[in-house]
Amino acid sequence: MTSTKRDDKTQILKMDSRGRVRTPAERREAILDEFERSGMSGVGFAQHCGIKYPTFAAWRQRRKRLRAKRSGSS
Repeated sequence: MTSTKRDDKTQILKMDSRGRVRTPAERREAILDEFERSGMSGVGFAQHCGIKYPTFAAWRQRRKRLRAKRSGSS
């Protein structure tokens, strides 16, 4: 019998058809928030989190563009 209880440290990771792990938007935002508080370099933080740096850099760039777009339209 499988348990339906979900531990915060254990979660099922979804993959796309090419085997890449799909990270939910909420988790990406939490990771980026943590990075901003960490004071670490982007390379070091990505390595610490087990994320490939190009992926992490793309997340940061996308977030920066969205923030700029929001502040420009206000």
